[in-house]
Amino acid sequence: MKYKAREMPHPPIKTGDLVHTLGDAHIYVNHIEALQTQVKVEISAEGVFVMPVETKSDEIKSIDDFTCDKIILKNYQPQPAIKKELAA
Repeated sequence: MKYKAREMPHPPIKTGDLVHTLGDAHIYVNHIEALQTQVKVEISAEGVFVMPVETKSDEIKSIDDFTCDKIILKNYQPQPAIKKELAA
């Protein structure tokens, strides 16, 4: 999903890449087929993260100032579930 940041008069950070790190990531053999299906799913560019209009730029001075009530996900179109067996 693509993301956007609402333009603020003095943005605390520049918009750009979202980098995510996983720890202890692994794939079980019985999940390979489902994961191959998952990576082929076309991602919708319609879903975006936005900050509500009523959020004032002085309320957010650091990434740590973000709370769930200050972030909205609009136009999210969930894909059908891809079932995976439980690993034993």
